[in-house]
Amino acid sequence: MSATRYIFELEMPPVYLGETLAVVRRDPSVQIAYEETLTWDAGAAVGLLRVETGTLAIVDDLFRWWRLKQRAIGFPFNMTIRVSNRFRARFSAHTPDEVRELVARHQDEMYDRLTEGESAPPPAALPAPER
Repeated sequence: MSATRYIFELEMPPVYLGETLAVVRRDPSVQIAYEETLTWDAGAAVGLLRVETGTLAIVDDLFRWWRLKQRAIGFPFNMTIRVSNRFRARFSAHTPDEVRELVARHQDEMYDRLTEGESAPPPAALPAPER
């Protein structure tokens, strides 16, 4: 994991957005770049965060909270991490190590997606109108 900052998006049921934010914000290296209380993904309502962090240790904190929350409410729910809007890891199907590896491996794609159009060269000058 060679990046100095990691960027990923975290989806969860909207009802858990506040608690998820509290878990994420405990780490002083975390910045929330984007927060959407209610959005739609493949027909399902989700809360969405874009997390920027200097360490992927936050993944362990999120998994720990997710497991404890499911146990406390007695009802399974899922959380998903996506990078570059294509690569997804579901907490129910992946380990924390797999999630960290996925996030680290796809940082170039995430950065390219977030900066799309920003680094493009300026358009060529139009020719002067003929007189």
